[in-house]
Amino acid sequence: MAAIIENVCRVRYSSAVPHTHPLATKANRVLETNAPSVYALLSGRGREYYFPVTGILSQGADADGTEINGSIGIALGDDLEPMRLSDIAKSIDLPPRQAFPYAGAYGIKTLREEWQASMKRKNPSMTFETSLPVVTAGLTHGLSIVGALFLEAGDHVHLPYPFWDNYAMTFETGYGAELETFPLYEGEKFNVAGLKQALKQEKGKKILFLNFPNNPTGYAPRKNEAKEIAEAVCDIAAQGSDILVIIDDAYFGFVFEDDVYPESLFSLFGNLHERVLAVKIDGCTKEDYAWGLRVGFITFAGKGLTQAALDVLGDKAAGVVRGTVSNASNASQHLLLKAMRSPNYQKDKRAGFDTMHVRYQKITAILRQPKFQTHMKLLPCNAGYFLCLELREGLDAEKIRQKLLKEYSTGVIALDRFLRIAFSSVPEAPIEELCERVLKACEDEM
Repeated sequence: MAAIIENVCRVRYSSAVPHTHPLATKANRVLETNAPSVYALLSGRGREYYFPVTGILSQGADADGTEINGSIGIALGDDLEPMRLSDIAKSIDLPPRQAFPYAGAYGIKTLREEWQASMKRKNPSMTFETSLPVVTAGLTHGLSIVGALFLEAGDHVHLPYPFWDNYAMTFETGYGAELETFPLYEGEKFNVAGLKQALKQEKGKKILFLNFPNNPTGYAPRKNEAKEIAEAVCDIAAQGSDILVIIDDAYFGFVFEDDVYPESLFSLFGNLHERVLAVKIDGCTKEDYAWGLRVGFITFAGKGLTQAALDVLGDKAAGVVRGTVSNASNASQHLLLKAMRSPNYQKDKRAGFDTMHVRYQKITAILRQPKFQTHMKLLPCNAGYFLCLELREGLDAEKIRQKLLKEYSTGVIALDRFLRIAFSSVPEAPIEELCERVLKACEDEM
């Protein structure tokens, strides 16, 4: 028997060239015909992905509503309700059918529609067509889906520095791409010239990654800067380049200054140029103070994209979900949907925002005082959860972090020559003491 199995496996898996599934071939033809630039941006792996509308999923859907259904891969009681542990069930304020079964690889359709509608309310410039968002198991999973669909080993992903270090794990370690950085700032402004130069020098397909409000700096483009960023990308696309713009909107909505562009940059890129594909990664994680629920979304848009092309991109994203985590948490999705439909939703969100705004105003006012300038510089910030301090030459950020931990019982993050402070997690009362401790730790090291 072992020999038979070995021979079967050898026959089935011996080919070095992957066999493209007919469903993937069909999907690729739609893109080749309707969106050749999008097809050109896909990785070899991305061209292989499809959503399995045949097989177990399709047969299970066919059996839905039958009198006797032996197709479902879950356990039902004699009352046809999902079997469950009582201690888990009593801790979740949801009907059993919303908490315990699988949710499906695309996610709950009503939640996807609700999120799409909320995106358009929050971004009134988003008047163009988008794909229906696909639910991901958190925003990092959304980034990984982008990697699976678009990144080849050796591809360059251009992004501002400093950046969240997990991008390296996701894109470099996970998919063999290389992160290429340009300075986030040009003086006190966003470095539009650096972005444009980085993309111009890139040969072949161009990949731009933007995270605003930025982690770790808490910076978001001002209104004029946002338009300049879009114009720079449009100019390069007009010269014949296919450009993928990945937008990490994890901290969307936390904007604390009037001159900041209030919408997602997706609203500028989603209908910018026929050679630009925009991908939006967002979710309830930070926006709705629901970090552990792990519900994110991935949405596609591009000028001139047909609904058929947008559907193919959504299908491929759902195929990656199906082939990796199978589906995002059903209970988490229903909890979010319940919250979004609640009359308390906007009021609760506003209360959290107001608290964050007060903390931002207090900590930035303190850190701009002259006594701090001798040892550190507050990098431009106007949004998000964080701010960054650039330490003067001679000060080591990791040594300062260790001193704060051991001698001052204070936690911050050291990133190269910067200290990142998450004012999101510090109540208003101890903010001044936090700043004084950072200053004392720096003075101790001089």
